[in-house]
Amino acid sequence: MNDFERMSSAKAGGGSAMALFLGLFLLVLAFFILLVSISTIENVKSKEVMNSLTSTFADLVTPVTDPTDFVSMQGEILAPEAFQERISGVFSTSVAVDRIKVIQPGRVMRIDLQALELFEDGKAVVRPGHTEMIERIVASLNANPKNVRFELAFLIGSTVSETAELPTSQTLEMSRAGSFARLLIEQGAPPNSISVGVHEGAPSGITIHFYARDEQLARLNFEKDIPAEDLNYDDAKPDALPSNIIDLPPLEPQSAPESGEAAP
Repeated sequence: MNDFERMSSAKAGGGSAMALFLGLFLLVLAFFILLVSISTIENVKSKEVMNSLTSTFADLVTPVTDPTDFVSMQGEILAPEAFQERISGVFSTSVAVDRIKVIQPGRVMRIDLQALELFEDGKAVVRPGHTEMIERIVASLNANPKNVRFELAFLIGSTVSETAELPTSQTLEMSRAGSFARLLIEQGAPPNSISVGVHEGAPSGITIHFYARDEQLARLNFEKDIPAEDLNYDDAKPDALPSNIIDLPPLEPQSAPESGEAAP
């Protein structure tokens, strides 16, 4: 066999090897295409992967298409029941409260706590660590729906004189009540939704009432001749709850919050 015949046979063998390699490659490709076509996508795992990537790179790139809940142009709006739930969460996570009691769901709620939990010892200054709590209370008071007004009544105990009268001069308790009201209003709370007062009881005790009242019924109409005993802040109806639902039951040592409560 001469050199020409050997070169021809070598080329023929190389061509068959290339064809065999190409055939195997196409076979493997067809196998993976078949796997992809018969596979199913698991949305749960896909979401977990996306959440993991988002949380990992959240500090690097802020997503511009992050979906958010719709809120009105006037800001967030809370239903009365949601208002009570938020206020309960604010106090339960910020200060040590003695008791949180819903007097009437969606209408009246009462919170009892110690003065030292809210104010500095011997001063009428709210503790600096409660700044976030005050801001959340103000935001909740402003999130009232149409025709409903959220109100806050701050009551602090005070000693009485020998004649069973509350003090008329400035005391630490009065200063604390006024300081708390001014702080809420300075942070943006509606002035007509804040009321403060003192009542007979231990100076260390604070009671805060939260109300959800009908705005129209909470307004006094002086153009009509309405007897004083018929004035009512609640929309009580014959088939509804009694009209005295705002009259709170007395609290052990601290009783009769109405005695020193200022009008809203």
